[in-house]
Amino acid sequence: ASFHHKKLATALARLDADRDKLPVFARFWLAATLHRTGKTAAARARLKALDSRFVEKSGTAHVQEGVSEDLRVLMHSSDRTDAIALNTLVEVWPEHPLRDKLMRGLMQARVGGRWHTTSSNAWALYTMRSYYDRFEAKTPDFKGHVWLGKGLIGTAKFAGRTLKTVQTTVPIDTLLASAVGGRKSPGTRDELVDLIVQKEGQGRMYYRVG
Repeated sequence: ASFHHKKLATALARLDADRDKLPVFARFWLAATLHRTGKTAAARARLKALDSRFVEKSGTAHVQEGVSEDLRVLMHSSDRTDAIALNTLVEVWPEHPLRDKLMRGLMQARVGGRWHTTSSNAWALYTMRSYYDRFEAKTPDFKGHVWLGKGLIGTAKFAGRTLKTVQTTVPIDTLLASAVGGRKSPGTRDELVDLIVQKEGQGRMYYRVG
């Protein structure tokens, strides 16, 4: 067993040394393997080096992968790379700031309810299961509140796993009137007020302000 372990360590070290020659999705696999062999600091460093590969938008993110004929042989697709990247982040760096945006991007990549290839479908479903087990284990049972300054502008109850969404619209006059002193001529820092999103109960609450 120790002989095989030594051979694995040697092969992993050689692969890590040549990591810049690997496709992007394989570099995420490499980070996961380093983590599983007790080299979490090195794994996170490899992920940090891939920061420039993330393409971030207002609500989503995806990983930029080079395209070549060699990758086609490996059943490459952009959504499969996104799934592999997200799966690695869930395991190695669960607090990564782009984690949830990658998930939303992966969900939006579906066409007709599915991803581009059999391989990308398999990886996407596997990744979503890992994400669900890590972050969605508790059944939602909570109340959500939104405060603007000292005024409550919205509240809603969520129970069970549903696709329920609640939208609250705040008129611009209300936003202006909420400034300190009620003045309607914003422009100084003294006129800023806090927007507070509060959750009471268990489960994850997703929200977007815009």
